[in-house]
Amino acid sequence: MINFGTSAFIRIVHLNIAPRRREIRKRLEPSDGSGYDFHKRMRRDCRRHLLEGVPAAEILDQADSITRLPERASAKAAFEQLFKWRDSYPDVVYGFDEVRYESPSGLFSVKFEPQFGYSFGALQTAVHIWNTKKPPLNKQLVGAVLSLFPEVYSASSAPDDLAILSLRDRRLYRLSEMENTEKITSAIVTGIENIIEDESSIGPSPSLPPPGPITP
Repeated sequence: MINFGTSAFIRIVHLNIAPRRREIRKRLEPSDGSGYDFHKRMRRDCRRHLLEGVPAAEILDQADSITRLPERASAKAAFEQLFKWRDSYPDVVYGFDEVRYESPSGLFSVKFEPQFGYSFGALQTAVHIWNTKKPPLNKQLVGAVLSLFPEVYSASSAPDDLAILSLRDRRLYRLSEMENTEKITSAIVTGIENIIEDESSIGPSPSLPPPGPITP
């Protein structure tokens, strides 16, 4: 089974067919476990600031210890955007558990990892932070990905809404504001399962159509 994080999966579904296939092929190759998550520390420190109350100045000072210059620059830019977003949304934040969606054939899973929760009106919303430069986000594709997760939450811990906060432009993509995601979501899941089957030399299932473009 291929395991995707939230941001990685969003990036995958924004790719055209050929680069998407290449990315999935890479994930099927044997790995020594040394893969590096460029944004892991940034997301962790955003959570520390929002949920643990670590001051903004301390977060920025600690970012200077990031060894890789591109990662350090990206993280500091993300923090500055988060602080500006927080100035506009100063109310109480809280945490939500992460959950994992598993595809129907068990060929891949996607983890939804909210860095914080926030109440937008009456909706308690679990929010994942996005800070990847490319691709620019497509609202319908983001909504299709988010729609994988509501049913995975148990009734006792489920948020009312899910969202992606893009720190590239401080834009919030809320599932509750999206419509007609079902067909796109189904096409995404079917297409990626087909690619995995094909690249694994299992052969596509007769019940599944060949992968095609994901059209929002």
